[in-house]
Amino acid sequence: MLNTSAPSPSEPTSDTPRFRQIADVLRHAILTGALKAHDALPSERSLADDQGVSRMTARRALEALDAEGLCYGAG
Repeated sequence: MLNTSAPSPSEPTSDTPRFRQIADVLRHAILTGALKAHDALPSERSLADDQGVSRMTARRALEALDAEGLCYGAG
């Protein structure tokens, strides 16, 4: 399981939205190879539970990565 509780490489401030902080950690994992091509990202529910945020916040983090072309949906 990916450790998404690790600090973001960009050292976010309290001004950084939580979804952006989560997306930064996931982006870093993708770009450094901690997540390989076609590895599954955490689900919205597991990401929300792990991070102590709502599913909407987790969804926004995953949508940010999708918008950047770093992930894709299975559907």
